[in-house]
Amino acid sequence: MSEIEDIKKEINLIKERKKKVEEVLRRVGLWDFRNHYPHQLSGGMKQRTSLAYSQLTQNFCLWMNLFLLWIFKQGISCKNFYLRYGKNSTKPLFM
Repeated sequence: MSEIEDIKKEINLIKERKKKVEEVLRRVGLWDFRNHYPHQLSGGMKQRTSLAYSQLTQNFCLWMNLFLLWIFKQGISCKNFYLRYGKNSTKPLFM
């Protein structure tokens, strides 16, 4: 693939992403508030923002659910998981 084709592909991906964001914001009723700052939104609007964000990041949420399922199947509580595999741990995550 040439550089120009690669750039065109990236531009198309960006356009698709913008369309998806617009679609989700319209669905949750926040399209008219897209340029507002968080402190300018009500509590319900912030909740809808979270809902919109979760719809845009479904793949990540699916991965996180599978990851948490793996933790619970190992019989590890979240607190023990953090203590065992926390930020500064050198232990491998998956055994």
